[in-house]
Amino acid sequence: MSVITRWSSQQKASGIDPSRYLTWLFRRIPLAQTVDGYAALRPWSMLFELR
Repeated sequence: MSVITRWSSQQKASGIDPSRYLTWLFRRIPLAQTVDGYAALRPWSMLFELR
């Protein structure tokens, strides 16, 4: 549980809403088929996509 709490705090400090990121992530995981596809699932990729 402490890992999740720490991760959530780090995301918030970076300006990322953890629940919004996880929703975005779980919708895109099935679409990733390459290493680059999985690399595009990092949190900062969501910020660029949503601009």
